[in-house]
Amino acid sequence: DVLKGEVLNNFEMIKQRVKRMEDLIDAILEYSRADRRQTEEVTIDVRKLIQETVDFIGINEKVTISVDPKLPVINSDRTRLTQVFSNLIDNAIKYNKSTDKVVDVFSTDMPDGWIFTVKDNGPGIEKQYHEKIFVIFQTLNRRDDVESTGVGLAIVKKIIEDQGGKIWVESEPGKGSEFKFFWPKVKKQKDPVLIAATMIV
Repeated sequence: DVLKGEVLNNFEMIKQRVKRMEDLIDAILEYSRADRRQTEEVTIDVRKLIQETVDFIGINEKVTISVDPKLPVINSDRTRLTQVFSNLIDNAIKYNKSTDKVVDVFSTDMPDGWIFTVKDNGPGIEKQYHEKIFVIFQTLNRRDDVESTGVGLAIVKKIIEDQGGKIWVESEPGKGSEFKFFWPKVKKQKDPVLIAATMIV
């Protein structure tokens, strides 16, 4: 209570940066574990999973989430799929400056997997950044404008690729973004030599 003026501002800045550092450390640990955790496949109603994810994130009245009722029921790793949708939906809201934010989630059934899409009506992304945003510590916004560790999409990419899938973005400035990822019906099997090497590390 006795701190005032510039001293108080400096202390607030230190608190913010300590919190940012804690978030960054947690994100790095999460990234390092993204492809190491033992997986257990269960039956997942993807539509219900997304509804639960949205409830967990928490949205206000200015956000409309549209979830395709035809989303599939699949056998997969629930925790990892939740991480993927949580990051993508949260980003679709966080980086959207529209007065009325809209997020659509839908899928396309393919012979060997599904293509899931998280579409928003945000500012869009220039083509030159379509690959960069999936690189760890890369973010297109100043951290003072939008709080971000720059690790979320890198974790998503790592989880999806570990599953044997792929993620990409289709976007143009001023036309929103569509984050798409392919999630295979059968998880790829890891090379036993690589698994042993990971355990040693």
